[in-house]
Amino acid sequence: MTEYRTLFISDVHLGTRASQADMLLDFLKEVNAETIYLVGDIVDFWRIRRGAIWPQTHNDVLQKLLRKVRKGARIIFIPGNHDEGLRQLQQLQEWLGWSPATRRWLIQTLMGGMEPEERVDYSHKTLSAERNVRFNEMEYHLPREAGPQALREIIDAIEANNVEVFFPIEFRTTAPDEAWLSPFYRRESCSIAVHRYHEEDYTPYFSLIEPIFRKHDGRPHWGKLNTLKADDFAALYPRWNDFLEVRAGLDPEGKFLNPYLKDVFGVMT
Repeated sequence: MTEYRTLFISDVHLGTRASQADMLLDFLKEVNAETIYLVGDIVDFWRIRRGAIWPQTHNDVLQKLLRKVRKGARIIFIPGNHDEGLRQLQQLQEWLGWSPATRRWLIQTLMGGMEPEERVDYSHKTLSAERNVRFNEMEYHLPREAGPQALREIIDAIEANNVEVFFPIEFRTTAPDEAWLSPFYRRESCSIAVHRYHEEDYTPYFSLIEPIFRKHDGRPHWGKLNTLKADDFAALYPRWNDFLEVRAGLDPEGKFLNPYLKDVFGVMT
């Protein structure tokens, strides 16, 4: 067995007839490395979209890489851009359903190869991003101390119910503020967001996760999907009734209300 510090593997094109997976497998049986870089086109997702060629040797290559990780090798995946990464995650879900453990390892490797990034600027410059993949989203803002436990319960629920998810679960923290209807009103908060591809029915997934958010006193993002009504919001926001009084004084005839807001604010017509 030959030992190396670093290996670079590229253009394997698993999922295609032209892939020389058998030769790569023979090579991997004869070498070890401290670090293995998977530099693009390991799985040919473009070809898979038209129909995959996936013999046993392609599975064997992935399993061999998994065994090297278990023996201490560090694998770094060089990812593409953000939206292409989402498409790759979706395709991993579709084509590696036969082995959740393999799929999870590949996804973790894919995401783990992304370098940490620090940005300091105005919020509209740091938080805005172009999104070319359409999706539906539910996001709740929880007391910060409840975040880790809620996240564990969400992952457990996904796994226990066999929910197929390829979008990452987003987790962030936010400082408190003084805005009456802010989800961060007077409490250190963490935000957890789940997503569903726009062509898929989001209802079963979101219905499974929302009770976990609510159990931990989560306040929903105002611009994203939730099922809460006026009484629910009144219990979550200490200044809710004060807000309703101000709203009624500024707009007594309801000119700025639509059917959705009437329902949310509990305005009778």
